[in-house]
Amino acid sequence: MYRRAVGIGVGALAYGLILWGMQTVLPAGALIRALWHAGRAPLPVGRETLSMAEGWAVDRWFSHVARPGRPCVVVIHGLTPDGKDDPRLQDFARALAWSGLDVYVPHVPALAEFRLDPRVVVQMKGLFQEVEGRCPAWALIGISVGAGPALRALWSEPRWPRLRAVATVGAYADACHLMAVGLIGERLYGWDVASVRSALRQALTDWGRTHGWSDETTHRQTERLLAARSVEEVSAWCRQAPPDLQAVLRELSPIAHVARPWNVPTWILHSPADPAIPIEESRRLARALASPTVRFVEVPALTHVEADVPSRHAWRAWQPLWNAAWGFYRALD
Repeated sequence: MYRRAVGIGVGALAYGLILWGMQTVLPAGALIRALWHAGRAPLPVGRETLSMAEGWAVDRWFSHVARPGRPCVVVIHGLTPDGKDDPRLQDFARALAWSGLDVYVPHVPALAEFRLDPRVVVQMKGLFQEVEGRCPAWALIGISVGAGPALRALWSEPRWPRLRAVATVGAYADACHLMAVGLIGERLYGWDVASVRSALRQALTDWGRTHGWSDETTHRQTERLLAARSVEEVSAWCRQAPPDLQAVLRELSPIAHVARPWNVPTWILHSPADPAIPIEESRRLARALASPTVRFVEVPALTHVEADVPSRHAWRAWQPLWNAAWGFYRALD
């Protein structure tokens, strides 16, 4: 009798470990493997395009064999002209769907067109509310510049009952610091300085036109910003900009709107050698949240948001990302 009870107990434990592994270890491993082999062979997942959040085009990626009632994840892209159709982002969405999640990837016009648009925060909040109503549980992944308005939208609502996890990759904390990084050219990650300056000039011209600035004010503000040669000079420009522009920069700065207390499991991932956004931006976010549920993770396997690891250092470089992915999936379980 005793042996039979022990046998049943061991069998139940083994079965539980197998189920736990299928829901955590295997999905995390699938995600890492898919990211490592991104672009080599499309993964067998489905995709449909929905209209959500006041008309945004949103790709929903899904596995044909995943269990019913599976969790969802929203992925917000960064500054890329292709938006949701960026090939790197599509590889990432396929990997997430292949690992058993329903994946929602919106095309964010302001991020695709490099526009200063505070409405993006309200639109993202609307998207999150729709996902909250569709999914039994969900998570958010904000990539690069897209993480800023995503966090701001998340923190504009006091409670998300079905939100289980948040992750950011290469995020920024302050919109003015982000603008300085691109303008000064200390970190470009493939950006052309002239293109960044041209985009900022156009953004300020459009902003001035729609907010009643005189031509003289628009010209003065634009030339003063473009003449800046240090992060400190750009910061000084931000402090002295017209109030309406200061307000939008603050609106797009997640560091200015940190939610406290913050109890959602959160992983803030950043490469120590990020060539685009300094790692200190993510450190500032983690310090501001000051929560035991927030983990700041240095990921040597990444450049900015892409993998680039010599094979001889593969495990050491990938281990922090593996640990974060494992925790992320466990939080969704």
